[in-house]
Amino acid sequence: TTCAQYEKVRGKSSQQCRRFPDVLPDDYKRITTQANGNHQMWYFILTQLNDPTKKSVIVWTGHQRHFRVRDKAMLCHLWSRHNGKTQDVKWDSLCRIMRSTGKNGLMMAVPSEEHRGRNKDGEFGFVIEPAFYLKMTREALDKQIRLHCENGPLTVGSPIDSSWGYAEGTQLQVVPMMPLDQEGNVIESSVPEPSYITVLPISPNQFIQPQFESFHSCLPSTSSQTMPIPSSSSPSCYSQAMPISSSSTHSPSPPNI
Repeated sequence: TTCAQYEKVRGKSSQQCRRFPDVLPDDYKRITTQANGNHQMWYFILTQLNDPTKKSVIVWTGHQRHFRVRDKAMLCHLWSRHNGKTQDVKWDSLCRIMRSTGKNGLMMAVPSEEHRGRNKDGEFGFVIEPAFYLKMTREALDKQIRLHCENGPLTVGSPIDSSWGYAEGTQLQVVPMMPLDQEGNVIESSVPEPSYITVLPISPNQFIQPQFESFHSCLPSTSSQTMPIPSSSSPSCYSQAMPISSSSTHSPSPPNI
């Protein structure tokens, strides 16, 4: 069951016993929309994380499927606007809604390592594998997160080598955190000129290790897990990060990262 992140220990509260599964379970039966047709909170969060222009608001941390809310007021505004509200919801209320999804085994607040019984400020994580709901494979989402998390090479512009899965010489566009206006739209006048990183060869003397773990590598090697095949129409917004030149070919599904 996806609610296994709570392990009751005598003498400790459930808050102190929370943990994230080592390998997030697949779950293909979650409802993504509300009765009025709007997105459920957890799916709305997922769509914002999949939008590269919203990195300054909400972004993957690079650890498991954890993410950080960087601009709480803007996230409240985007959620309120999505639901057709004229007045923005307060962060405390939005935070309670997000924490309540833990009872349904979807996502939960990340416990603080410094303060027992407390959560890391603005940091949450999925307790199921969300890749299916982005019409991606687990491996494809792993790669996207590694590249585009808050300290990822396509966020900060740091170099990578061909061990990341791209051919040597491939140029990848950097998508940094961008300033947004009061409605959450990119301020075009503040967008810097496009910049790129070139995939370097693997050097035996100077190997550039990927900075973030491959989450799929945590799966048992003998696993025969299967998942429904995503449709070819992917909601991924990361087309900006596709290679602009490469000697290799790329399949349209799953989407390129």
